[in-house]
Order: sequence, then structure tokens, then C-alpha cells
Amino acid sequence: MYMWRIFLKNKNLFILIGSIFTLYIIISILQITYIYNTTKSELINDDKYHLEIIVKNIKDTFESDRKKALFLNNLPSIQEIVLNAKKQENDSKNDLSVEEWEDRLAVIFHAYIQANSQIRQIRYIGTNDNGREIVRVERSNGNIKIAEKSELQQKGDTQYFKEAIKLTPGSVLISEIELNKEHGMIDFPEWPTYRIAIGTFDQNMTLLGFVIINIDATDFLNSFRSQTEGYDTYLLNGDHKFLLHPDSHLDFSFEHKNSLFDSWQGYFKTPIEEAPYAISTVEKPNGEVLFSHGVKIKYNTQSKERYLYVVNTITESTIIENVLKHLIGYQAVSFALFLIVIFTAIIYQRSITAIRVKDEAEIRYETIVNAISECIVTLNPKYSIKRYNNAAKSLFRLKSSLEDFEGKSIFDLIPEVQEGIITAQKILDNGEPRAEFLISITSLNRETRHFNITLTKIQKLDTREIDLVLLIHDNTIVFEYRKSLEISNRLLEEKVQERTSELQNALKIADKANKTKSDFLATMSHEIRTPLNGVLGMLNLLANGPLTPRQEENLHIAKSSASLLTQLINDILDFSRIEAGKLTIDNVDFNLINLLHTTTSNISTAANDKDLQLVCDTSEVKSEHVHSDPHRIKQVINNLLSNAIKFTDTGTITLKANTQVRPDGKIEFKCSVIDTGIGIEEEKLNYIFEKFTQATSSTSRLYGGTGLGLSISKQLLHLLGGELTVTSEKGRGSTFSFTIPLAQPHADISIATDSSKSNTVEFLADQTILVVDDNRTNRAIITGLLEAHNATILEAVNGIDALRILNTTNDNSIDIILMDCQMPELDGYQATQCIRNGEAGQKYVHIPIIALTAAAMQGEKEKCLAAGMTDYLAKPVDFEQLILKLQLYIDSTEGISAPIKKAEIDTESIWDKEGALSRLNNSQELLASIYDIFRETSPETLTSLKLALDKLDIDAIHRQAHKLKSPALTVGAIKVAQIALQLESANEEELRSAKDNSLYESLETEYHLFVNLAERELGL
Repeated sequence: MYMWRIFLKNKNLFILIGSIFTLYIIISILQITYIYNTTKSELINDDKYHLEIIVKNIKDTFESDRKKALFLNNLPSIQEIVLNAKKQENDSKNDLSVEEWEDRLAVIFHAYIQANSQIRQIRYIGTNDNGREIVRVERSNGNIKIAEKSELQQKGDTQYFKEAIKLTPGSVLISEIELNKEHGMIDFPEWPTYRIAIGTFDQNMTLLGFVIINIDATDFLNSFRSQTEGYDTYLLNGDHKFLLHPDSHLDFSFEHKNSLFDSWQGYFKTPIEEAPYAISTVEKPNGEVLFSHGVKIKYNTQSKERYLYVVNTITESTIIENVLKHLIGYQAVSFALFLIVIFTAIIYQRSITAIRVKDEAEIRYETIVNAISECIVTLNPKYSIKRYNNAAKSLFRLKSSLEDFEGKSIFDLIPEVQEGIITAQKILDNGEPRAEFLISITSLNRETRHFNITLTKIQKLDTREIDLVLLIHDNTIVFEYRKSLEISNRLLEEKVQERTSELQNALKIADKANKTKSDFLATMSHEIRTPLNGVLGMLNLLANGPLTPRQEENLHIAKSSASLLTQLINDILDFSRIEAGKLTIDNVDFNLINLLHTTTSNISTAANDKDLQLVCDTSEVKSEHVHSDPHRIKQVINNLLSNAIKFTDTGTITLKANTQVRPDGKIEFKCSVIDTGIGIEEEKLNYIFEKFTQATSSTSRLYGGTGLGLSISKQLLHLLGGELTVTSEKGRGSTFSFTIPLAQPHADISIATDSSKSNTVEFLADQTILVVDDNRTNRAIITGLLEAHNATILEAVNGIDALRILNTTNDNSIDIILMDCQMPELDGYQATQCIRNGEAGQKYVHIPIIALTAAAMQGEKEKCLAAGMTDYLAKPVDFEQLILKLQLYIDSTEGISAPIKKAEIDTESIWDKEGALSRLNNSQELLASIYDIFRETSPETLTSLKLALDKLDIDAIHRQAHKLKSPALTVGAIKVAQIALQLESANEEELRSAKDNSLYESLETEYHLFVNLAERELGL
């Protein structure tokens, strides 16, 4: 009954709400229908976009494979085989036989398979002899093998041969994708494959043979699988058989012939839709309904058209799931609008009710005002109190004991508000609706409280009288909270500063890590050059012997490759030193014109090989003798000339230089390298000097290189005080120019060049020496150097092998042993102890054993002697020191008359050039190469030695002095080596004396004297 009365009382409101709710239901139904259709369309469009990407990638893959086939078909070796075949028919003479061209082709196929991991086999098959294979190279079990002539097969009966002989010029045949089979059986482990074939034709367009590439399709299908992750995508062949299926167990199921679901028809019981992206409804074996759409890809047009089908499916549940996701958002908005309308209706109804209860509201006003906690005070224009609520009364009693405050001046009751009210009223008079201010009041009991006061105006409608209303809010709690917050903020700022300091420290650590990385790269690049020098040394040894023309050609290629590798390592080393800030500039006097002509002459061979004209124009060089770093200037010019030759096929390369004396006495040196090469596009010029950057991505593929040369050159010129610039036009050539300041030459220095004679090696004749080293290169170098002087060399790979050789030789047939210390199975220390204990026979118990060790730490020599070794040599072995040691311990009637206790250094010579050449088998080229290495690395060693002397770090001094001494002796820097030897063997007291008497300054002086002389003698 009560509810019925409520209904009757609000009848109109309920009818309105019911109508609104009905409308809401209708809109929701239409909304769901719209969302379903829209979501389905969006999912299908998304799948279509995804399919288009997949189709593009598939086409790109086949296009790339076609290009591989075209590339191999255009190889000179194949063309020469075709031409030679025609020439043989005409009884013409050939420069190379067909067999030699076939061998070259096999090598190229081998390299191409090695560079392309997806290629399993490349064959060149002729049309004669029932399609016999001419060349076959294949990858098997991780190895690449060139088939022997006896292994080549006839393929005339194979399906792909029958299709390939129908090829027309320029066309490419691509086979079906299938599992690889051997002798008709699927190969295990299974791997998918397809073949690419292209024909080779003579000038009469007669098919003479074709190249067939077997592609491992594993990466291709894995890429397809990764691209379709998250989608139900099917890949089918032209017969609608599954190549890839969302259920991987059905991949290539048609190959195994053990599944009813090996095709689209068998799986979905419905023919596949041929129209591109046409939508059809299919049903899976489990009854699930799918929407499918796909595309048909034609990838072969030769002999037989072949297709792939890529089909995406979307389940009904997927669409419903996405509909629900969208529906939640739409329904949230709709429901919110529904509530807004309902609330609007309720408000409307209440407004009508409010009119009826207006009188009641007036009565309630006083109750409400008195009930709220805010203080409300009404003042007349003279600031006397007209009305106030109970909260205001409590506020007044903080300052007064009165009971009635009406008519009292607010300034008398609360003097603290006077200034704030007067100021606030001025703000109101300027048109502002209200003004606020803060006060603090101390009560009669001396309690301080804080208040936020808002002053507004109220105008009575009937009398137009304006009253002031004070809204007073007790803000004491907020004030205390704010004070606490300020303290918290201050503490937080302190923590932020602390954290900032930690981050700064972390940044320093990161910078240190980056520097460590650069130091590591520099160290590794330097260490790599040690075995590389061994390679160069062995190549030089080979060059001294009799060689066939083919061997000379191979040796030339090997030396060129080693030189290119040396240049690359030098670039990496320079780049890492620049990044680490350790690359130094070493200024000396030099002849600028000689440097320019020598640099040009050294690279002229490369220009001649390409039939390029190389011009060195120094006619404008007026200052011949200058002072700077010739090594770095030569490095920059060499980089620019090398680049010019690399990117120029025809025409001229010009090195143009000029000098001009500036008013400050400095010499301005400008150098330009002008070529007629491929040029650089204008938009590429802005970043051509960035590291690892070339003009285009194809430049690296066509011409090679790391993209470091110009970056290093630019930074070297920056260190020299100059700048590298470039102007270029695509197809017309480029001009690289730089300008650097040079100093006037210092005073002429007279340099003594007396050379000490190399030690005689006649005593080595008929001597038998056992070399024990696990490193084949080390054994080969020592063997090559000593056998050249008629010594007989026996080699052992470890201690066990050495004992075996000693036990099987005739009495005393071995005169001395050169023993490596670190070896597998039985090292040098253990082997020496076995020999001394008689395990190699009593005849060799006292044989001289010289240790060869790469360890340069203090105590290493004592360790060798304690193991029973006779003497000690540090690696890399200095040939002159080795001869001295051998001369000391081998019994020879033609030996030296008195034993040598220690290698003495000739202090009268600055550069023992003849001695250095004798240690390097008289190879001028090898000496120049080793000098370049010494010239690059020694400034850093000198700097480290100076720092160690300043700190009197004994271990560091000995280490750096040893590091300088060995290469100095190798290149013949006699006085430098002498001072380094003094520092290496000095004790703490002697080092203190050396620090006081400026021994390091003497070392620097001798170093620069040596560099000046060597640069002049070597033409650097």
C-alpha cells in the first residue's frame, strides 16, 4: 500500500523512466549488431593487410633466389666454359682448359655456398651426355664438398632436367617446395627444399647447360611461421596440399601419405576459394566454424605454372570475443547517458517539488547554517556583526566571554582580521567576486589556531543593500600538515640529491666501462697482429724460394690479403685508440715532397692494376722541409688515395698539394685527392664521415670496406689541427680536401748511421737442432730461418713427442733443443725434467736446452733454470739473440772464441739497419711493415713508462721498459733498446737515480733521433 502511494505520487516520473529504459534497450540491440559487423570487417581487413605483407615477403624471397641464379649464371667461369666448349669444337686454342675453368667454377660455387647458409647444393649441368653434371658443390653435415669427377652423375631422366631444358634465355625455373629426398626416400632429419634453375646459352641461343641451386627452405618457412604468429595461417602448394598448418603435425603431411588431412579439401571438406581475398565459411573437423580468405601467388611461369596459396582463418569465437571487448566500452557510454537522462528526469521532478517546499526550506536554512562546521558571519558596511552561526559563536568565544555578539564590531572581537578584511574589500571593489586571506588567532588560553577566510558581498534584492559575508574555515590541521609536508619535501630533496649523486657515479662507471671496452679493443687489435706478422714472415720466406708461376700468383694473393687484413686491423686499432683518447701525435722533421711522392708511389701498383692514371702534383709545394707527424699525414693521404682507386674504374686520380707560409710563421698545407669515380649523392655527404658508414648499402657489397677509413682520417686531421671536406657529383667523381698547419723544421741534426755487422752463422752448418713447440707457425718460422743457414731441424709438437724423438736418434745426433714452455700433454718444464732424469737416455742428460716462453713476468727465467733448462729466450724470438744463444752453447770449432754471457748492445749506432734486416731474412718489405707497427705502438709505451717513472712504480717501469726493448731490438733502435734495458734491469735505488738524472729525457731524444733516421732511410 505504501509503495502504491509512492507510485501514484510519482506516476509521471516512473512513466518517463520506463520510456527511457525501453529506448535504451532498442539502441543497445542496434549497437550490438553494428559492433559485430564492424569488428568482423576490421578483423578481416587486418588479416588482409597481414596477408599482403606475407605475400610481399614470399615474392621478395623468390625474387632474391632468381637474382642468385642470374648472378651465378653470369659468372665469367660459366661463360668461359661455354666459350671454351665452342672453341674446342672449332679446334681453337684456349688460354685455360675447360677443366681449369670448371675447377675455378667449383671454387666460386664453394665460396658462394659458404656465404649463403640457405643453399645446400649448386650444380652446373650440361645438356650433352644425358645431362651429366659438370660441376657439383654441396653442403653435407656442416661441411661443403666439391664432387670429384668420378662422382658426377647423369640427370637426363630427372623431372627437373626435363623441365630445365625447356628454359628460354633469361628465364628462371623454380620447382615445387617439398621435403628433400635421397634415392626417392625422405631424407632424415627432414628439411624442406626447392630448386632454382637457369639456362646457359651460346650466341645462337642454343641451350648448352644450366645452373641448378638446391635451396634449404627451412629459414624461408620459419620466417613465414614467425610472421604468422598469432594468426591461423595456412601455406599450401598448387595442389592445395598443406606445406605449413597451424597444427605443425600436419606440415608436409602429403609427403608422408599417412594423413587424411593432407589438403584443404580433405581437412575442411570444401574446395578452396580461388578469388583473391574472397571470404568463405569453412568448418574444421571438430565442427568449429571459420571465416577464411586468402590469396594465390604465382611464382613460376616456366614449363609449368606453379602457385602457392596463403590462407588466413578467423573463428566465430574470435569475432565474438572482440565484439565483447568493444561492446563494454560502447555500453559504458550508453549506460552513462542513460543514467544522465534518468538523473535529469529526477532533478526535474525534484525542482517541481522544491517549489512546493520553498517555505520549508527557509525554515531549514537556519538549522543548516547553524549545523555546519564553517563559521559564517554577516557584516554591515561598517563591519558590525549582523548574523552569525553557532560555529562563529564558538570562534568569538576564543577572544571574548560575551554571550551575544550581534551589533559588535568584528575588529573589536578579532583584531587580527582587520588588515585582511580591508585589503580583501579593495579586491572586491575592483570587481572580483570574492577574496581570501589567512590569519592566525591566539585564544584567551594562549592556543594558536589558523584560519582561512573568504570575503564575499551579498546584495539584497529588495533594498539593494550590500552586506559582507565572512566564511571562516579552521585551517589549523591543514597548516600543520603543510608544515609536515615541507619537512618531508626537504627530506625528499635531500634523497633526490643523494640519488642524483649515485646516478652521476653510475654514469662515471659507465664511462669507465666504455673506456675499458675501447682499451680492450685496442689491446686485442694489437695482439691479433702478432700471428699476422708470423703469416707475413712465412710468406716472405716462401718468396725467397723457387716458385712456379701459379705458386707466385697464389703467394701474391696471400700477401695482398694479409696486407689488407693488416690495414683493417690498423684501422680498428686507430679507431679504438681515438675513442679511448690514447692516440698521440708525434711531431718530427721530415721532407714533405718525399712523403707525398713515396705515398703515391707505394699505391701506384693498385692504380696500374685498374689502368688508372695516378698523378702527384707538388709544383705548388714551396716549403719542402716541415715539422709535424709524417706517419699520420701519410695515413690520411693513403686512405684518401685508396678510396679514390677503389671507387674509380676509368680516368685519372690526382693528388694536388700546396703550401703557404702564414703571417704567424706557420706553414699552411693543403692537399686534395681528385678522382673521376662513381661520386656521391648530395644527400649522403652529410654523414659520409660517420664511422661504419658508406654512401649506400650497395657500396659495401660492390667495393668492400668497413666504412672506418674516412672517419679515422677526419679524426686524425682534427688531432693535427685540420678538417676534412668533400665535394662530389654523382657519376662525375669526388674531391676530398684537407688543410692542416705545419711547423717550421727544427735545427738540422747530424745522425750517425754506422751499422753493426750481423753475427756470423757459419757455425750452424751440419748442426742438428730439435724445435719443440705446439704452435705450427712458431715452428715454421724458426725452421725457415735456421734451415736457410744449413742447419738440420727436427720438430716436436709437445714434450712427449720430443722424448720419443730423442730416444729414437743415434748417439749425440742432436746438438741443442729449443723448448717451448707452455704445451699440452707434457709441457716444457716437465719435459726438461724428464730429459735431465735420463728418460731420453744418458747421452742427452746434459744437452743444452734453451727455453722459449711468451711470459715476460719477473721470475720466469728463474723458473726455467730451476726446471733444468740451460738458458732462456722471450717470445717473439729475436733472430740475432737466438743466434747468440746457439753460438754460446753449440760445440763448434768455427764458433766464437769466447762464450758470450749477455748480448751486448752497440752504443755507437743509432740504427742497426743491417742487423735488423739480418733478423728478418733481409726482407726490406718486412722491415718496413714491422717499423710501422713499432712507430704506432711505441708512443703509448713511452707515455706509460713516463707515468710509471713519475710514480716510481717499479713493476710498471720494468714491464713498460721490457715492452719497449724487444721491438726496439727487432727494428734495430740500438740506443733506445740500451736505455730500455738499463731501466728494465735497474733496482729501486737505481731507478730513483735515473729519475733524478733525467734518463727518460735521454730515452726520448734517442727515440726521436731513431725515428728521423728511419723515416728518411725508409722513405716514409
